[in-house]
Amino acid sequence: MAPEYFSDRELGDRPRSRDDIPPNVWGGIVATITSRVENGSFGYRYPLGCPDGKGTAGCDETSFSLALAAEIPDISWPLRANIIPPQLAILDLLEFCYRAVAKAEAYDFHSFFGHSHLSFNLEEGRAAFRDDVNRILSRNGLAYELNAEGLIVRLAPEM
Repeated sequence: MAPEYFSDRELGDRPRSRDDIPPNVWGGIVATITSRVENGSFGYRYPLGCPDGKGTAGCDETSFSLALAAEIPDISWPLRANIIPPQLAILDLLEFCYRAVAKAEAYDFHSFFGHSHLSFNLEEGRAAFRDDVNRILSRNGLAYELNAEGLIVRLAPEM
């Protein structure tokens, strides 16, 4: 995970006992996921093909959203920061995204279509996604963590 913030170094880690997902945490999750849709990271599982057939050029948002709706019906796409889904659906969403994410790396610019072709680094993409999610959860004292297998685990006993 990225270096701690000053307040973490001064005061230590926040207690991880909070069980609810407040609006600011949901907003951070929305930003984390939508930025990866936009940068093509979910193109690993849901590829948007180049019209010339020369490779993957991003994430096929339609395929991503259809798969999401089929697997987690309580999550609506596009994600909206002001509409908070049920908590269990949010935690399922994080696991769904972990399985589909990889680091998108541009290797060729296709000038005619104005896009880059992408290759994917699964390990780096998953690690970065996990770090971003866990930073949000930790800094807000949530009793959940996304582990290295892509599963949400509860860190504190259920209240």
